[in-house]
Amino acid sequence: MSTDQGNTWSYKSTIPNIIYSLAVDPENPDNIYAGSFGNVYRTSDAGNNWKACSIPCHHMPRA
Repeated sequence: MSTDQGNTWSYKSTIPNIIYSLAVDPENPDNIYAGSFGNVYRTSDAGNNWKACSIPCHHMPRA
């Protein structure tokens, strides 16, 4: 995780899958969404803790 536009990085807790996409809430950058194969994970504390979202796979659009 970076708090200085990517100049330095620090390790945060891991997500148990390979992540294919990330989205940051522009109104609250502590809210981050990570997409993996078949799952979406969310953090509300800037990546310290992640939880799987309970979104059924058939509701997730494919790009």
